[in-house]
Amino acid sequence: MERKMQPLLVAGLTASGFLIAFPQGFAALPSGAGYIHDSSGTVVRSSDGDCVRTSRWSPETATAQCDSELVQHAATAAPSEPVDAATSEIAAIEPRREEINLAEKALFDFDRAELKAEDKRRLDEVVAQIGNIPEDAAIRITGHTDSIGSEEYNLNLSMRRAEAAQEYLVNKGIDRKRIVIAGMGASNPVASNATAEGRAINRRAEIEIQAG
Repeated sequence: MERKMQPLLVAGLTASGFLIAFPQGFAALPSGAGYIHDSSGTVVRSSDGDCVRTSRWSPETATAQCDSELVQHAATAAPSEPVDAATSEIAAIEPRREEINLAEKALFDFDRAELKAEDKRRLDEVVAQIGNIPEDAAIRITGHTDSIGSEEYNLNLSMRRAEAAQEYLVNKGIDRKRIVIAGMGASNPVASNATAEGRAINRRAEIEIQAG
């Protein structure tokens, strides 16, 4: 059984996929990447009707569908700045390097740490993309649980979920030394643990690949 615990670690797979990131030129940050989506691509909403945010949500990833007031405010508040000619010339010469930061999601069954078939397919896509990113890009995998169960049990279960994703990547040829794993237990929910739907979303593992 999964049980309650305090905050513990850091990042990476959410309710129906994996968190992952790639630089400009390989893959762009998808619209709405700051929100949980179901398998059909629809934004998951709480019982109050609010869009459920991922741990990677920021004002920059906000969408008009979920945070219309925030998006409108950003559009009207952004000041127009004069373009410096020298800066423009340098930008034209030097390729812009942006932080890698992309998201996908995956669910685990209650009290289980086995990857489902659909999650393995998503990880296969991740493996294909990893070949295109810098070798110094850190691959972080973090497991999470819902709030049912003790702190100690949930910590161990979240680590087993992170390890399951790690082993799958390693078996597909990714160097184990490139991967850092962690478990947060129930300390970082992305949905309410008061409902079965919310708990299902919280039973996840997140993969995050960062490079700048």
